This record gives sequence, C-alpha cells and structure tokens, in this order.
Amino acid sequence: MSEHQSFSESDDGEPDVNGSTARKHTLGFNVTAPRGETVTNATLRLYALITRDQYAYIGVERRVRVEMTVPSVPAGHHGHDAGGEPVTVRVCEKDIYELHNAWETFDVTFAVRHWQKHPSSPQFLQIYVESVFSTAGNGGDMDVATMPLTDSEPLLLLYSSVRHRKQSRLELSLMISHEYDIKKKVENHRKKRSLERRTRVRRNTAEIQEEESNMIFEGELPVPGLPQHAHNSLGDRGRGRRGRRRRAKNGCKMKPLRVDFKDIGWDDWIIAPVHYEAFQCTGKCFYPLASHLTPTKHAVVQTLMNSVHPDRTSRACCVPTKLGPISLLYFENSNTPTYKYQYDDMVVLECGCR
Repeated sequence: MSEHQSFSESDDGEPDVNGSTARKHTLGFNVTAPRGETVTNATLRLYALITRDQYAYIGVERRVRVEMTVPSVPAGHHGHDAGGEPVTVRVCEKDIYELHNAWETFDVTFAVRHWQKHPSSPQFLQIYVESVFSTAGNGGDMDVATMPLTDSEPLLLLYSSVRHRKQSRLELSLMISHEYDIKKKVENHRKKRSLERRTRVRRNTAEIQEEESNMIFEGELPVPGLPQHAHNSLGDRGRGRRGRRRRAKNGCKMKPLRVDFKDIGWDDWIIAPVHYEAFQCTGKCFYPLASHLTPTKHAVVQTLMNSVHPDRTSRACCVPTKLGPISLLYFENSNTPTYKYQYDDMVVLECGCR
C-alpha cells in the first residue's frame, strides 16, 4: 500500500436541491506506480468537518460526490487519448450523516486506473458537498478539509499487487541495497571471521567427536553393502538408545530468533515493526530422515552417502522449507512511506532437510 498527498483549491459549485450553492473542491495528485504493478484498489480519505448547534439532537447529512474529467472520443478514434472535448465522469458518491468530525472513505479505483492507463491525462478529482433533502441545512453544515500539510489533509491510498516472484525479487533487491549501505559497519567483523577460516587447520575437536559418536551410536543393525562402521538408526538396544536421544536433541528443528532492525542497521528505512520473531532452523539431519522434515530425494541420497563416506560427503542441511510474511511499514525510494500487509518470506514456518 502506498500513500499519496494532494494539493487542492476550493470554489463554489453548482446549485444543490436546496437551492444553495454546493461546495466544490479540486484535488490534484501525482500518482505513479512501478512498471508491472497493478492497482487493485484505491481509496480517497476525506476528513468531514461538521458544524452544528451543540444543543441539537440530530446530526448533519450531506451528499459527497467525486467526479473527474476525461477527454471524449471523437468519431473514428479509439481510446481516451484521441483529444476530444473533456467530459465529466462520476467516480463515486456517498451520503454522509455525522454528529462530529470524522474520516470518510471513497472508492476511486476507476480514476486511478484511468490515470495509470493514460499517464498524460491530468490527475484531478472534483469533490462536491451538497444537500441531500430540500429541508436540509437548518441543523448545521458540513464541509471537507483540504488544507495541505495538516493532520486532516486528503489522502489517496493505493493497494497494489505484482506477480509473486517479481515482487519477491524487488523486495530482495531493496534489502540487498540496504545491506550494502551498512557494509562498513560489519567489514571488520567479516575480516575477523575470514582470518579464523584461513587459520583453521582442522575441525574443532568437539565436532569430530560428535560425528564419531553419531556414527558409532546411530544403531547396531548392519546394513548390507555398508562398511562395518556405518550403522542405521533402527537399532533399539544398548548404545542405539543413546543415539536416538542424541538425534532427538540435536535434530533439525525450528528455534526462536528475535530480529531487532536497529541491531542490523535497518532502522533508518524500516519504520515498523521495530522488531519481530523470525525463527530459525538449527540442528543436524540424521539418517534416516524423518517424514516431517519433508526431505527431497537428493537429501536422502546425500545423507545416505554421508553414512558411507562421512569424509567425502556432508549431511543434508537443515533449512527453512516454508516461509511466511509480516506486515511492514518502510520508506521506499528514500522518502515514500509504504505499507505492505504481506511482506513475503520473512518468518520461518517449517524446517526441513535439503
């Protein structure tokens, strides 16, 4: 969802059913959308200003009409860009009854889609506030706020969607660009890690012992064709029980991961939330792979090869297999506040072996 502000001008409109002149406001916008993005819904929010006798028991009722002008299509031409005389088109209208000042919403999807289809057309909306009945007007009055740069200025909210893969690529590109922005903050940390990797001659002793213990205690029933030291995990006697307990403790599973955007330097472009629970996948993928880990055929083969040749083949990796979205309010293009109800692939929902 994106938010667009407007500029406005006000004047007297046409007479309403009460014989008085209807109020008219002209709102101008500058709506742009990325290529390939489709506007699914557009909502105009107007702040209704109510003035009435404080002792009156009834509210104020008015009809608010939203119109726009489009060029007519001369004979023999096709499309609105043919350059004919302007024609007034009613976008929507709404009868409003209020006792106090309140926000009102209007569906202006038709107008925004027209502006997207015809970028050269002027982006103006005419707002008319008129009486509903001939007896109206004695109990108070109603208008809409149009002053820019105030808390009650008109707002145009756009709800858009793109194809899932393309949207994910754009969001990922945005994150990567901000990752480069904080590159200097983590440069020293990366150098330190690189130095540790270069100076590491062999694996940590504890890790070697754990792998050896996994090979020894994963079971005692031999598998035909496997070396004597490679055992399956179906044994249920002696040390095999300890192997199962070890697998239950160190197996692939989902664990909490609280992400604070300030910690990673993203608080300068992400407005809300300040932090969220992302979860993470940790642990090892032991053979045989359990069905709830939804292993691929390749993961099964790789894990079996690890049982035969642990020095040549690594285990399958415990990774997220299903991700979910969060709602995100952030700055797009440096200065445009953008709200997305579903910012995809931000929360781990399931873990598996791949």
